[in-house]
Amino acid sequence: MELLLPILLASAANAVSQVMLKKGMAGLLKDRRKARPVLRLLLAPQLWAGMVLFGVSLSLYLVSLRRLDIMVAFPAMGITYVFVAVLSRILLKESFNGWKAAGIIAILLGTLMVAAGGART
Repeated sequence: MELLLPILLASAANAVSQVMLKKGMAGLLKDRRKARPVLRLLLAPQLWAGMVLFGVSLSLYLVSLRRLDIMVAFPAMGITYVFVAVLSRILLKESFNGWKAAGIIAILLGTLMVAAGGART
């Protein structure tokens, strides 16, 4: 589990970054003014937060690559979808149904199977 902690943190940071980017873009799209769209992008705090968290996620993923085979680390990032699904339902009020639940279960099972196949020794 100690070997997988950085990948779990990377996935969580990535998921939060995705939600922040979505919220930031939604805020910009509500504002239909044509004036200075690039400036509005540069000044959007949620977009900046999303980009910073994306960088944190990448940094944690790179730490994981030092400890895990890429064949374990890369599929393990699939857990990000689980975090995104939960956060998008709670924070963005996006829909959730049985198909999405089944997909999440499949992702979790697949990730566990790949992780069980082993961390580098």
